[in-house]
Amino acid sequence: MRLVCFIFLILPNNSHFANTAIMYYTPSAFCQGKFFHIYTPGFSSGGRLRPQAAHVKNKTKDSVITAKDIENHWQKMYNGFIPVIQGGASLSARNSAKGLVIHNGKLLVNRCISRFGEYYALPGGGQHTGEMLGETVRRELLEETGYSVVPLRLSGIYERICEGRRDGNSHKIYFIFLCRLESTERKAPTEKDRFQIGCEWIDLKDAHRKNLFPRAIRDNLSGLLGQGNTIFIGSEKDR
Repeated sequence: MRLVCFIFLILPNNSHFANTAIMYYTPSAFCQGKFFHIYTPGFSSGGRLRPQAAHVKNKTKDSVITAKDIENHWQKMYNGFIPVIQGGASLSARNSAKGLVIHNGKLLVNRCISRFGEYYALPGGGQHTGEMLGETVRRELLEETGYSVVPLRLSGIYERICEGRRDGNSHKIYFIFLCRLESTERKAPTEKDRFQIGCEWIDLKDAHRKNLFPRAIRDNLSGLLGQGNTIFIGSEKDR
C-alpha cells in the first residue's frame, strides 16, 4: 500500500486570501530525496493554479510516483479535485466554496428540506474547471440566492467524508469565505442547490440555535467571523 501525505502551510501575502502551500510526497521517497513537490496557489502567474517546484531524481518504479501520476495529480488539482490514494484506487475530494454573508446583523442562508427534515446551509457549491475559488463563491451565490457578493477573506476550511456514496461527492473540502454584499439588489436565482427550497436572512445572534448544517460551521461562527487568520474547523466522517 502506498501512503501519500499532505502538509498544509498557510503563507501570508498581500492579497485578500491566504495562500496554502501543500507538500505532497511518499514517505520512503521523501526520506531518500527522490520526490518532493510544493504547491502554492497564490504564487502562480496569470491567475492560474500551477505547481511551483518539482524535483525528481534517481526515480525508480517501486519507490516514487511516476511523472505521469504527477501530471495527472496536478491536472486534477486544476479541476478542483484532489486525488486520494486508498487501497490502490484513486478517489477524489471535491472543492466547495461557501459564502458567509452578513448584512445588518443577519446571516444569509439557504433554506433546505430533505427526507430528514428542514435545515439551513450556507450558500455555495463546487469549483469548476479553471475557476478560482473566489470566482466560485461569487458565481454560486448569484446562482443560488440572486445576490452579488465580494469575497473579503478565506475564513475557514472544513472537510467531510460520506462513506458508501457512488455519486462522486463523497469527500468534500469546504472553503468558507467571509463576503459582503456588492449590492442589496437581488436578482432571480437561476440554479438551486440540492434540497434547496429558497434562501433567507436569519438573525446572527440566533444562528447557533438554528438547524444550520454542517454543525461544525454553526458551532464555529464566532471564529469564522473574527479578524484572525484562516481557521481549520475540523473533519467529519459519516458512515
